[in-house]
Amino acid sequence: MIESVSSPVVLETVEFPERLSVTVANSLALAFRAHYLAPRSSAGSPPLHSWTDPVAGQTEYYWTTELPPADRRVAYTGNVPVNIHLIITPTDVRVEFSSSHPLDDIQRAGLTRITEDIRAFVVSFLQFAKRSSLYLAVPTYPRPAAEKETPQRSGSDILRGIFSGNSTNAFLLVLALTLPAVLFLGYYALVLMVGAQFLLLYYADRIALRVGSVVTSAERPRSTVVGVAIHQDLRTRGPIVLKVSLPALRADLQDAVAAAVATGGDARPQIAQALGRAGLRCSAEDIEVTSRDVYDLVAKAAQRFDLPVPKVVISEVPISNAAATGISPRRASMVITAGSLEELDDQQLEAVIGHELGHIRGRDPVILMATTAVLYLGAVFVWPSVLAYLGFAYFILVLAIVYMLGKVLETRADTFSAMVLGEAGELASALTSIAFREFYGEERSSPIRFLRWLTPDPHPPVYFRVKRLVEIASRGLRSRHVLLLSARDCLMGFFNAVLGR
Repeated sequence: MIESVSSPVVLETVEFPERLSVTVANSLALAFRAHYLAPRSSAGSPPLHSWTDPVAGQTEYYWTTELPPADRRVAYTGNVPVNIHLIITPTDVRVEFSSSHPLDDIQRAGLTRITEDIRAFVVSFLQFAKRSSLYLAVPTYPRPAAEKETPQRSGSDILRGIFSGNSTNAFLLVLALTLPAVLFLGYYALVLMVGAQFLLLYYADRIALRVGSVVTSAERPRSTVVGVAIHQDLRTRGPIVLKVSLPALRADLQDAVAAAVATGGDARPQIAQALGRAGLRCSAEDIEVTSRDVYDLVAKAAQRFDLPVPKVVISEVPISNAAATGISPRRASMVITAGSLEELDDQQLEAVIGHELGHIRGRDPVILMATTAVLYLGAVFVWPSVLAYLGFAYFILVLAIVYMLGKVLETRADTFSAMVLGEAGELASALTSIAFREFYGEERSSPIRFLRWLTPDPHPPVYFRVKRLVEIASRGLRSRHVLLLSARDCLMGFFNAVLGR
């Protein structure tokens, strides 16, 4: 079908759940020109026009591209010029296309591909900006007198790395320590590794609480995330050195947020003053404040899962993620990152919480512990001849089994979230937002889809999870054998990737 687009037609508007700061919006515009537009320009290409308002954080670019004719039956058979108008603001990024010639479906698909390329660049930049920004989490309540005397301690960066995905990471860390232990202690070191894994699992819920900075509760359910965009000149000077410790800075920020909540005012000016006292000069426009009732979302989802409410802690990791661990549903903890509170809306966040509750309901940490215990203790006491024959190749086999099991358990957690909460589409949307770069690459390349199944990651490829959740959202799903269903779907997804589907 041929459609005329002589007047501007908005094919897609890329909207972000959080509002960008003026600094980030201006930095995005500069990066887009330097790293997206400049490499695509040539001596004979049409000129680039631009307009910018750095105070408002708005930049507009105008350029022209040419699409080859895809349908020779149309009257115009030369290359079709298409005008592109990109508008970057702190609220969203919009792409408008216009042409004085009719476009067929294939050409319009080409424009959609340009939009996807732009969106991939924007998302990649924002993820970089998040990593290079300062994120601090504080309770949305006045500090008790005891806390004013002894500020809370910050979470451990090492523990954040271990518990940043799911509890599989912790078990994989123990597996990685197996080889050096065997070299020094012999194969009976495997028994020690099983004991270490059991201790790790037994205290996992308490260890997870050390990952974050704010532990929520029914009495204090709200948490506030303060995001500070770091100016380029500060980045080039090397690491940011604060004059005070982070716990003391969090205490100042908590006082500023609590005062603003009590008066109904804007907390950003007071936050800027607290950051200035800490040695980080910034304006209120560089600060984003996000307050969420996280505990209430977890409690409502846990009620639908018929589970006790796990302990909930907010980590200051800027990238959207969540993790759950614990030896039983009554001794479980859930870690939610600051990036999730800022980027995901309530329905998306609830779907992600449902995924983590699926891990708790399925007792996935216990399954991983039991699997590795059987593989280790069996190698020592039941099939030592296999271990002697394979040698260190046996440990590679153990890693492959654990990774494969992790993919199945992740798929089952997706299924639990979709079945219990009925928000499969929201979980698919959250996954697309969290891992857009991976999803974008997998969607466009069958070799990448295949290789993602083989990477050392306990999560299945994002394209597989999103596609499966979209299908569940369209047709519904009820099954008593969720684990077998998830294992079957993972096998089918892998073989489809082998066949290039």
